[in-house]
Amino acid sequence: MGTPWVMVMATAAVAQLLAWLPPCHSIADSLVVSVPGGRVQGHLRSGAIRFLGIPFATAHRFQYPSSSVPSWKGLLNASLPGPQCPQHCPRVIRDLYCVPGNQMSESCLTLNIFRPAYNLPSDHAFPVMVYIHGGGFEAGSGGAPLYTGDYLARVGGVILVTINYRLGALGFLPIFNSYDDVIGNFGFRDQQVALQWVKQNIGNFKGDPNKVTLFGAEAGCQSVGLHLTSFTSDPLFHAAILHSCPFTLPFRGKNESQQTAADFAKALGCPQNDVSCLRGKPMQAILEAQKKVSNDASSGEPASLRKFQVWGPIVDKRMVYDANLLEELTHSNLEHTKPVMVGYVAGEGVSDVYRKFPLPVQHYYLERIVRSTFPDKWRQVAGTPLAPYQASSGDQNDARARMIRFLHDFVYTCPAHRFAGRLAANAGRSLAGRSPAKVWMYKFDPKVMWSPGFSAWPPGGETDCRKEVCQGLDLLYLFHPPAVPEAQQARTSGLTRAMTFYWTNFAKYHNPNGHHHHDASQSAASLGGLSAQGLVSLVRSGGRGGGGGGMGFPAPRQLASAVVRHSSLSAGYFVSPLMLAQTRVASPVTSSSLSSSLPGVVAWPTYVTRNPLTSSDVNATLVLTQPSPTPQWSPFGDGCEFWERVGFS
Repeated sequence: MGTPWVMVMATAAVAQLLAWLPPCHSIADSLVVSVPGGRVQGHLRSGAIRFLGIPFATAHRFQYPSSSVPSWKGLLNASLPGPQCPQHCPRVIRDLYCVPGNQMSESCLTLNIFRPAYNLPSDHAFPVMVYIHGGGFEAGSGGAPLYTGDYLARVGGVILVTINYRLGALGFLPIFNSYDDVIGNFGFRDQQVALQWVKQNIGNFKGDPNKVTLFGAEAGCQSVGLHLTSFTSDPLFHAAILHSCPFTLPFRGKNESQQTAADFAKALGCPQNDVSCLRGKPMQAILEAQKKVSNDASSGEPASLRKFQVWGPIVDKRMVYDANLLEELTHSNLEHTKPVMVGYVAGEGVSDVYRKFPLPVQHYYLERIVRSTFPDKWRQVAGTPLAPYQASSGDQNDARARMIRFLHDFVYTCPAHRFAGRLAANAGRSLAGRSPAKVWMYKFDPKVMWSPGFSAWPPGGETDCRKEVCQGLDLLYLFHPPAVPEAQQARTSGLTRAMTFYWTNFAKYHNPNGHHHHDASQSAASLGGLSAQGLVSLVRSGGRGGGGGGMGFPAPRQLASAVVRHSSLSAGYFVSPLMLAQTRVASPVTSSSLSSSLPGVVAWPTYVTRNPLTSSDVNATLVLTQPSPTPQWSPFGDGCEFWERVGFS
């Protein structure tokens, strides 16, 4: 019996594919990398290569960082993260957000790199994602278990970098010089030096320094927003993702900064602005003084939104100019900014309020917070029976539910819509050849709660978040860290895959749907790195991964599990799995095959788009829920009509 012609065609296709695949260096060659200071030894783990605890800068107390680092002899064993920056890491979040063992040091300016455990051809490079951790500018670490990047790197086909930066007083104490000018924001400068390090050195790890996406949550999101407005940061990254941004939490102006500096110096027993005295105190004394200032500010007067963020950026007229992030973004020239994804979780404000106020709060206290924020129109907000944040019958003698609604709308979600709307409104303009802004909005609302017995989330048993989609839950889905038990990972794997697809596609193509030259449904189906084995790549005929015609990044021959390329022998694509005997000729990717190959992935519309049902312009938010994300259409976005009418200041 003769050989069937289909087998002949398949064999020819395999031969052609194997001849096309370029030779790649072995993984062993990628485990040792040279960086400023010496050579670092990476380690294979869970399908990724980890390089942890790499020094990127040095800094003396209350001084700006230096990019020079001490040299070391031999190989630096990069198997463990460096110590976290000095902090009081709250027990309630310690399991996930802080370095195991709570190790800390003032020599903490290190970063961590996670890259896929396979090499690309020499003329290809991985997109880079740099994450800035949250923690209210007082706690957290880039080396925390939550931000373990094995999954994102392996499945998404990107390099993940997480960084440390100085926190609390050591990072954001305002110091006044003899001209009464404020000096500070040391932690923000640390972040800039880390971004400079990435630009200069990520190529040694096979990363693309010209395709860097910056993302962060909470305080990290505020940092990302400030980098969007910074001329110094502008050339260091190319796209941004903003998770759970507290857009309207106030930065400290000159008067507030002077008061903070005076209170901190008094707590340490130093004259105000006596930097020599401040530098002479032991680290633990610094932390205790910082804690006293935080506690006094939280419990004392006046009542204001500053209680929710005692430490953080200060208005120094060098890096920070306006009263809060929304104003900073509003007054910046963002008409031609970078591509942006911005979003929030359904339960914004819940963890803020219950961590700050574990006991019931009287209603008059919230009204004083609102009055301090809106001296002229506070009654419209919370002071009349028809005001949206007036007490309801269910609130009884506890204002915390009202406070959550106020923070959810005024601090997080409605400013996010305002920011996205402004970017989208300017998307049709261009200047000097720079691409117009592109913006996508999401709301994280999975409708699948974690089991009540799971102690790692809410961290430490934070009971108020057991029935809420609290801030940070989206990060557990996105990073998929090994700290999450396997049973929980199984329950969340579908949405995790979808989020990984969207986030890493945005890093690759600056579009969460995939390559912008392709139809959204086709791009969504192409997945570019999210096969079951995590190594699928799609490359159009004649295209180069990451280039103008490419759709993905080819995996190396020795690790390929499903390399897909347009076939010149047939009308479709052919797929070459690791088992060559299983080679088959596949149909071109179409929207009809999307549901079977990628359940839970839908085309994500830009923020201002056309409603397919009404053919009118509307605001679009992708609701990240299970079993599949769904677009949500509204003229103002998630009940923000009141704030659109009243304004945010």
